[in-house]
Amino acid sequence: MEFRHLRYFVAVAEELHFARAAERVGIEQSPLSRAIRELELDLGTVLFTRTSRSTRLTRAGELLLVDARRLLSESRQLARRVRFNTPGKASYLRIGISQAVADSRLSRLLAHSQREEPELKHSILEAPTSRLVDYLRDDAIDLAISCSEINTGGLVSHPIWTAPLAAIMSCAYPFSQKAGLRLSEVLEESSVLVESEVRQACGALRTALDVTPVSAVSVLIEMAAAGMAVGIAPLTQLIGLLRPEITVAELSDPSLIVTVYLIVPCKDPASTCERFMRRALEERP
Repeated sequence: MEFRHLRYFVAVAEELHFARAAERVGIEQSPLSRAIRELELDLGTVLFTRTSRSTRLTRAGELLLVDARRLLSESRQLARRVRFNTPGKASYLRIGISQAVADSRLSRLLAHSQREEPELKHSILEAPTSRLVDYLRDDAIDLAISCSEINTGGLVSHPIWTAPLAAIMSCAYPFSQKAGLRLSEVLEESSVLVESEVRQACGALRTALDVTPVSAVSVLIEMAAAGMAVGIAPLTQLIGLLRPEITVAELSDPSLIVTVYLIVPCKDPASTCERFMRRALEERP
């Protein structure tokens, strides 16, 4: 039995859906199913009952889930104790960020942390929020910065700033010079693209029809430059990315904002994590 088998098992047990669990742990569904079968062979018992409609834990699976969570938690605590108590080992703060939070305020926050603790090494990992949540729970990172609020599974979110949303479009677009542009006007004239995490974070976009999620802001920029669509993104994320053929207009809808959160474990945060969180909360506007 390997720890990765236990981690995969816990993901399937909590999602009760192999495709979602595979996405959560960052592998394809086939190797995930194979790992679960290997675990069942090692233990000599069936852990899940699967039909075309559902996945359920067996009694043996329910019992294993309790111990698997405990073992994974203990392994993370052990890794943390070794890491922070090794003589001569450099002190690291491992920060996960989602693409949607690219902002000058983030660079100022990191610079502030570096000035106050020059001996502290900052490790930055960019990933989708769903992956960052797993990394936090697996103790692969110390904190995450995202526009998604997470307050479950031993994690808590603290708002640190907000960002208005803006439309990025071709200069030839009919509304490119209009002040007070509203989302409804854009939707009447063009297809609208938005980075998927921003769409999830903003209720007005989440419920709007004809808003297509994409994986990266670069897609919005290229489609806007070609005159094929209008992109929606945080205004602060678009500063410095403009080109002669595109323009940016802040949307006037008061509901079109996103909040950026600092996500940390609920229990026993490391002192370096606590100090970084204090700086983030002190500097928020």
